[in-house]
Amino acid sequence: MVYRDIVSEAKQLPLEEQLRLVEELLRAIRESAARPLQGGREAPIPFTELRGALKRGQALPSDADMEDAYVRHLMDKYL
Repeated sequence: MVYRDIVSEAKQLPLEEQLRLVEELLRAIRESAARPLQGGREAPIPFTELRGALKRGQALPSDADMEDAYVRHLMDKYL
């Protein structure tokens, strides 16, 4: 059954059954969201633990330096 068929069938149900269907779908979504990540990926690192991860011991590069680095990257990639 494809999405449109399911929606069409759901619209034909009485209101009480539509509400039960919505509750069941929400329950299934909550259960899916509560499951751990799959595919061997680790759980995301909380933002609070990333504080200072991008700190550098030196001044940030200028816009011109960033542009030059980007141009070099594109040249290496496509030439």
